[in-house]
Amino acid sequence: MSTSQALIAFFIGCAVILLSEGGCATYNYTHGVPNLVQVRPNVWRSGQPATTDAWDYLESIGIRHVLKLDFDEEGLETEAQLRGMEVVSVPIEPTTKAGFADLVEDVFSEPSAESMAAIINTLQRIKEERGTLGGWLIHCKNGHDRTGLVVGMLRMIVDGWDKHHSWVEMLDRGYHPELIGLDRAFHDFTFNPKLAPKPTTEKDPSP
Repeated sequence: MSTSQALIAFFIGCAVILLSEGGCATYNYTHGVPNLVQVRPNVWRSGQPATTDAWDYLESIGIRHVLKLDFDEEGLETEAQLRGMEVVSVPIEPTTKAGFADLVEDVFSEPSAESMAAIINTLQRIKEERGTLGGWLIHCKNGHDRTGLVVGMLRMIVDGWDKHHSWVEMLDRGYHPELIGLDRAFHDFTFNPKLAPKPTTEKDPSP
């Protein structure tokens, strides 16, 4: 086996271990919210809030919208909906609930073009609203990888950061580049403000 093949095998092995052990997740709780961090004045990031107290706290700090990146089997947004929060659900791989046989495939899974478009549109909304309609929470199960990807995109779309500084922050917040598909999605992502679609909250006209 060549050195490059050995390195690839090593990274795949690390990624499978990450997924099989729930992402090797570490948790710091703020009023019951795992890994809660304020990203900018109108945006927070976290893992999946799971208790009534956690959602009470999120409501108290002004959260009115949720961008949910995990699957329903990883956690539900019932408490958010009971409080009248808007939930934008864009579940992307890798799920922390996958069976072991699916783990290798999940290492290479990239968000679909449709999911990326929905995420970009939501980040454009966040930029345009500037907090006037309440704060946003971006979360996946643990608040490290899928959340890291999307917050990295937010830094570029909303805050005008370059890719390098967005990447450094992702790593600092627990992002795992061993997840090859997710990592490829970030590095392939480009954002041209002149070509970005305008966000809209208007309902589709009736036929």
